[in-house]
Amino acid sequence: MSRTLKLLCAVLLAGAFVLAGSSAGLAKKRPNPPVPVPVTPATACLQDGYLDLYTQTGTRFKNAGKCVKYALGGGELVQLKLTASYPGDNPYEASWQLTIDAFGLAHWDELDPVFSSWWLYLLPGPDTSYSGTSTDGAGPWSIPNIPCSSGFTAAYATGLTHAGYHVTSRTVTVGVGCPDSQP
Repeated sequence: MSRTLKLLCAVLLAGAFVLAGSSAGLAKKRPNPPVPVPVTPATACLQDGYLDLYTQTGTRFKNAGKCVKYALGGGELVQLKLTASYPGDNPYEASWQLTIDAFGLAHWDELDPVFSSWWLYLLPGPDTSYSGTSTDGAGPWSIPNIPCSSGFTAAYATGLTHAGYHVTSRTVTVGVGCPDSQP
């Protein structure tokens, strides 16, 4: 190989190293921005979200992995999550409220007129319940101003999926935070 060709190869090789080094330096100076995680049905399964999710046939998920697999496979998730909070907004008496956060429940036009898409039960008690429906089968729905003096200690909700199956929420403790409530 001629001396000129060797010199040309050496210059080109050195230039390639300089370019590689400068681009590596640029990467260190300007890091890539974080990639946002898209909100998908599968992300609802994460961080214990699967505990309040069901299949359209009313089956609960055993873990987050099974929930994600179902959602990514095209399965339609149903959520029925019940939370209790104190205080309610009754200015005259200490009270608490229940909130049902839901999606995937039956719409009002899918139901027989005597049915609701969700029901809420207060315990212990003789058939103390609330019910309702919506045009889109999604919440949240709130039941405010349940008096602390009512004596209820727990609540749960049930719902009806598009496919006609019942789902039942986890039971929540109510009355916590009310004056004279027991821990």
